[in-house]
Amino acid sequence: MEGLHLSQKCFDGQTAYGIRTIVDVLEPELLQHYCVTHSDFLIYCDSGGKSLSDEECKRLNEEHDRFLLEELSNHHLKLFDRGFLPRFRDYLYGDWTRFYLLSARIPLATIKYWNNAVPLECRIFVSCVDAAYWEVYAFDPSLLTRIKGKFPDAQACKLEDKKV
Repeated sequence: MEGLHLSQKCFDGQTAYGIRTIVDVLEPELLQHYCVTHSDFLIYCDSGGKSLSDEECKRLNEEHDRFLLEELSNHHLKLFDRGFLPRFRDYLYGDWTRFYLLSARIPLATIKYWNNAVPLECRIFVSCVDAAYWEVYAFDPSLLTRIKGKFPDAQACKLEDKKV
């Protein structure tokens, strides 16, 4: 699978929050795909870093639970319904996180997060390494063209070359 490596210089702010801009670019596709996540990736605070009120957090947790379809807590894997990432865009961050965007719902046990393999249903794969850089892989080259248009400094990469 072809991809793009987005280093620190691709982002105006902290790289850990770069997923928000990636979501903006890929939103039409993200609304149509199931999302499997690996690791923690939500932070409930406003744009200034101030924590949200208990009421706001409760509302977001309820929405989160409505999107959640399946969870393997021993592997930190969660399957969410279509549209989850765009809805939670303002609360996403990355630090050793992985997002698998799937064309069809699959059992979580088929995800092999410890290697470079992605399921056949995975159309887009987004990975953050140590809050230092993001990688976006896609089967559709036009998606990578859109990412490259937003992040001109992104460098080409291949999933099979990714270090795990």
